[in-house]
Amino acid sequence: PVGGATGYTLSYEPINATEPRKPKEMRVGPTVNDVQLTDLFPNTEYAVTVQAALHDLASEPVTAREVTLPLPKPRDLRLRDVTHST
Repeated sequence: PVGGATGYTLSYEPINATEPRKPKEMRVGPTVNDVQLTDLFPNTEYAVTVQAALHDLASEPVTAREVTLPLPKPRDLRLRDVTHST
């Protein structure tokens, strides 16, 4: 947290997504240390930008890049009654 900040603006957008997405933005209070990003694509790099706010003023943005995890492999797959047509 930044001393004196009245809140933060956080935005995130995919960098290498297979389909274009608009940046998402959220505002959080000055004491928030954790946020959950939603509607993320698996195995995709995102740019996450945070700015501190003091009423109507905003700090310089800080941007980090992170990659989401890939989808997990199917588990416990079982085949039964296999025939030549199934």
